[in-house]
Amino acid sequence: MSHVLLLRAPTDGKADASKSASSGTGKAGEDSYETLLAPATSIPVYETQHTLEELQWILETGPAFHGYNGVIVTSKRAVDAWAAASKKVPVPADERAHWTDIPFFAVGGATAQAVRDLSNSGAPHLAPRQVLGGEESGTGEQLAHFILTHLAVQRDAASTYSTSASSVPGSYSSTSLPLTGSVSTDNLSIFTKGDGQPHTQRQTTPEKDEPLNSGAQNGTGEEKGQKKPLTKPKRSRSLRRPMKLLFLVGDKTRDALPTILSSDESIELDSVQVYATKPSPNFPNALRSALHAQSKVKDWWIVIFAPSGADYAIPFLREHFILPSSFSSPPVTPSSAYSSGSLTYPPSTPTSPSSTSNLTPSSSSKSKKKDKKKDKDKDKDKSAGGGGQHLPTVRFAAIGPTTATHLREVCKVEVAAVAAKPNAEALAATIKAASASAK
Repeated sequence: MSHVLLLRAPTDGKADASKSASSGTGKAGEDSYETLLAPATSIPVYETQHTLEELQWILETGPAFHGYNGVIVTSKRAVDAWAAASKKVPVPADERAHWTDIPFFAVGGATAQAVRDLSNSGAPHLAPRQVLGGEESGTGEQLAHFILTHLAVQRDAASTYSTSASSVPGSYSSTSLPLTGSVSTDNLSIFTKGDGQPHTQRQTTPEKDEPLNSGAQNGTGEEKGQKKPLTKPKRSRSLRRPMKLLFLVGDKTRDALPTILSSDESIELDSVQVYATKPSPNFPNALRSALHAQSKVKDWWIVIFAPSGADYAIPFLREHFILPSSFSSPPVTPSSAYSSGSLTYPPSTPTSPSSTSNLTPSSSSKSKKKDKKKDKDKDKDKSAGGGGQHLPTVRFAAIGPTTATHLREVCKVEVAAVAAKPNAEALAATIKAASASAK
């Protein structure tokens, strides 16, 4: 029977308790990944540190002050940072500082559910009523395209409303997109008349040197001296209000989403770092302990949840497993080659008789000490469930296509399964299918 290593921090299951209960996939309060992939063990790869000073100030001053029309979150860590900052923000008297009417755009179902749970955090004025994206936007790229499509639909709806309203003679309708927030356009009220031409509420006065009705008709049907209708000069910038989005990021957030959104000039993205991650110093020991506890297991699955987690974990995994390479032959590293017994480490170099005779007693004793240390390390590796010729094989699964591509192209490791969606159900289904096809 296979055992699954989940390279992520275990959860208490609160974020997906309602989903598990409704789908019948697990009990409330359980870690859905460990439940659906059992037997499974979670090992944290990174530790998270929040940086909340700027975010706390933004929450206190409110979305109207900054002109925000939405918030983007691409990980649960960003939502956790929002929740942590919320605990330090008092309830404002001015409702314009509330965030309830500001929509959140979230990557994946787990992140979306974490945003919804903000309503139970004790600060309801900082919890949004509307969460968009979620299950249908499992990656940053997918969420970016979702946002572009969502805004396009809003603009079409606003344009349709404007056209239908202006078709009524004498009616006026706003040409700017009705978005939440406080952004003005030159302090003017811009409207369209029934003929679709722009019109402002600013009144104009006739020029002094040419009165309006100053003579007879000039033969063209116009009275001499009559002023021609004033035409509004073309404005140098679009009348459409920009969409300003707050993007909560970490120190390793990829630039795919900002790059895609930059294709729409009406979107202004304000990126604010709210957390940083660092490798967990306990990961090597936790990995060794997990393998020791399952010393009889020969069939392993390892699930990678982020490219940065793969970069840190792969070197340690090579010491305990035979990793499937994306090349025809596995890449050889000193630690993995030594532990498999295929070569000595450090590699020896040919020596001539003269060079051998020049060895001093001290260098000879150092060499013996190194040999003893090698034997101890080899015994230590064997006791951990790997080492010698008995390293177990392993198959890799990725939580999404971005992580899978990173594993293949950067880490040079073959991926046997990629979750269709970034959730426990999709991951369990793809691993089950891959295991069945391999039999």
